[in-house]
Amino acid sequence: MVGAADWLIKAQNYPQAWMIYNEAIKLDPVSTQTRLGQGQLAKVWLRNFKAKKDQLDNLLNDISITLYRSLRSDDSDETASTLAHAGWVQILRVENRLPVTVDIDLLYLQALSENPNDVYANAMYGYWILLKRGGTTLEKLKQAQSRFTIALATGDARSFVRRLQISSLRDYSFGQSDEIEQETLKIQLRIVHSMMNNAEKKFSLSRRLDILKTYGIMGRGEHIESSLSALSPDEHLAVLDWLMEGIDYKSRTGQERSLHQFNYLKARLTEASGKRDDALLQYKALLRVKNAAKELNKLVDKGIKRLTGSFPPRTLARNYLNDPVDIVEPWPFHLQTLLHFDPKWQGTNFTQALAFFESQIDQPVQPLSTLLEVIAKTTKRIVEIIRTGDEIARRNEYTSGFGAFDHENARANFYNLGVLHQQIFLAMDNQDAAIAVLNDLKQLTESLGERWFTERVEVTFELARVHALRASKKNNPQDIKKALGFLQNIIQSGGVGSESVNWEQIKGDDFKALFADPDYKQMVRGR
Repeated sequence: MVGAADWLIKAQNYPQAWMIYNEAIKLDPVSTQTRLGQGQLAKVWLRNFKAKKDQLDNLLNDISITLYRSLRSDDSDETASTLAHAGWVQILRVENRLPVTVDIDLLYLQALSENPNDVYANAMYGYWILLKRGGTTLEKLKQAQSRFTIALATGDARSFVRRLQISSLRDYSFGQSDEIEQETLKIQLRIVHSMMNNAEKKFSLSRRLDILKTYGIMGRGEHIESSLSALSPDEHLAVLDWLMEGIDYKSRTGQERSLHQFNYLKARLTEASGKRDDALLQYKALLRVKNAAKELNKLVDKGIKRLTGSFPPRTLARNYLNDPVDIVEPWPFHLQTLLHFDPKWQGTNFTQALAFFESQIDQPVQPLSTLLEVIAKTTKRIVEIIRTGDEIARRNEYTSGFGAFDHENARANFYNLGVLHQQIFLAMDNQDAAIAVLNDLKQLTESLGERWFTERVEVTFELARVHALRASKKNNPQDIKKALGFLQNIIQSGGVGSESVNWEQIKGDDFKALFADPDYKQMVRGR
């Protein structure tokens, strides 16, 4: 029976082997060999543990009992290994949010007192140091890596140790402070360099991608400069080639920015190695890239400045996000912002343009017709972006190149520009055009649910107000009916009393066409 279990272990069918050992113990409860064999199985299984969620608690309890029963007082090396795996049971319980009743640190200190060089005690304790409460610190990183170094020095279970070493860094150091992320990246680069020198098996594609991500989020390259001190430039380039082997960023949806980031890193390392002419050519090639992250573009510009003594011409060009306002010629400055800003960004210049043109509506220094032409072109650009985002959202394919945040920014820009658009039409006494714009805004706000409640109330009130104004002008009963309908909609939705609408506004002179209407009188009675 035990022979069948051993065969299943070789086939990595640990649950089935466990069941056979349980049956063997029932047949011969006092067999030391069977209990020790199940103890060894427990260790192998724990190092590759998978189980259904509803079975985890009971299985881990059974494995823990088996390990303690297999402890041997006459073999300190075996005792250290067994205690290390007993600690790993508790670590798995922590990771799966199951109760822990044992002091995990104490277990590993006991294991290390039996054998300070035990590979599993050191590797698992290194993992636990970064997992346990209190967050990752530089001191914890140092302590954990010292444990992994001891584990690796034994030469045993090397791939398992590497798996724990990299997993602990990925899972419990990424997403921390810049200082921690930067140190984590440097540690990972040194690990890879060591693996290359020792001809160790290459990490899986997904694990290598995880390491590469730590250079910068969404291709921004924010940790590249700090990584330069991890290795010599030539060593770093070799590590980068090792990590990127077989990865085709061009074919990976939304990963173009990551490719630009690594091209910049190669240029930076080429510069650091003293090959200034080659580096300059690489930097200049990056100038032609159209969709790199703006943070990476700044790094490229600084690289060119270091090598040539001056920034590239593009640094002097407008970015239409946060350029200093031209106070001498503000009208053309703000027109250019509307024509060229990126609808996926809510830049300061766009906000400034809206405020400027709103202040110009009553006494414009240039014809409003010119402004309306620009707004029409800009609105068309924004609508195209929104439609692209709608299609991406429908397919659930947001990426770093076009994310949910970009989509939301485009909607907000469409809305804010639409508000200005209808104000201009009202100033020109063109209620028909103002209503058309407001209907477009209403359609947008209604499609976005409760998170756009305030904007929906604003638009609905403006529709009521403009219909009332048109009723005063044209004496059209349909406008009165629509104005009343919009006001009732606001009241029923709980919009009156919000930041946007109050009763004083509803009773204001803009609604004088409704003053004689019985439904309106009933609506405002006592208000």
